Amino acid sequence: MNNIKKFLIIQCANVGDAVCGTPAIKLLRDTCPFAQIDVLVTCDASAQVIKNNPDINHIIYSESVRKPKVFAENYTDIIVFMATQKESEIAEKMGRAYWRGSEPNPVHLRDVGINLIHSLFPENKLPASDHNFLYPQPEDFISIEEKLKKAGATFDKNEILIACHVGCSKASKRALKFWKRNIASFRTWPFENFYELTKVFKKENPAIKWVMTGTLGEQKIIKKYFKTRENLIDLTAQTSVLELAALMKFCRVFLSGDSGPMHVASTTSVPMVSLFSSTHPSVTGPRPMRDNIILLIGQHSIFDISVEEVKKAIMKNLSNGKTHEKL
Repeated sequence: MNNIKKFLIIQCANVGDAVCGTPAIKLLRDTCPFAQIDVLVTCDASAQVIKNNPDINHIIYSESVRKPKVFAENYTDIIVFMATQKESEIAEKMGRAYWRGSEPNPVHLRDVGINLIHSLFPENKLPASDHNFLYPQPEDFISIEEKLKKAGATFDKNEILIACHVGCSKASKRALKFWKRNIASFRTWPFENFYELTKVFKKENPAIKWVMTGTLGEQKIIKKYFKTRENLIDLTAQTSVLELAALMKFCRVFLSGDSGPMHVASTTSVPMVSLFSSTHPSVTGPRPMRDNIILLIGQHSIFDISVEEVKKAIMKNLSNGKTHEKL
């Protein structure tokens, strides 16, 4: 029993990166089926990504670790898939060597962890899953359905719900200031375009309702633009990661830039329209690619993607089928 491996994975706080780390966790479990695999998280969102994951033994919050060096003695190996500054600092405080993934470019984010696990076990190089993994439970589906109803969804047979995540991680910190063009992230389509898109669809297809997701940062900009809300369902600052995954069951399309929720949606079968420019889908795009994922890439910047292009992409996904497979 003393030879059993005990792994500690220091999880990235960023939701998208954390989701992209889940196939590496599964690969580690497949490679070492009897090992202890614990994950250290720094925030609730990161913990939500791996909640209910059958490949993990324990989820531990970093704030509960008072003596990092003593804590590290419980493990044979410490692993950091995405070595951002915060995760690297936590690993350094443990006072011992640790395994860390290489920079993602030019490989995809999900391959960083997979390549690391393959390098640790070259003699037992098992194939990695093509999928990322989230595990929403029945209570998550019940909760999000109730929130949809409360926010205005009728679930009428003619109602079409399109989920839309307008921001990215920086939007939650900068709120309204974020959306000024001179400081806006080049990963984020201008909010004016989202607003214009809803107006176009309201005229042409009033059965469509837009389910807006995001943080308080996105909530403020939505309240600023949408004075009337008959075609809007505002769930900003109201969903957990697993509720967001469950939401996709009720939606016909998910629209987003390169964001954590995009990676959450990619774990389901919901048709997607994903917008890119400064980042490239070969590195940070949804995985696995499927026929109902449409990628739009701005030639010079994300501002080059027109409202008409996004409209056509959404209509294509809507016309390809009225439903998608259940989660």
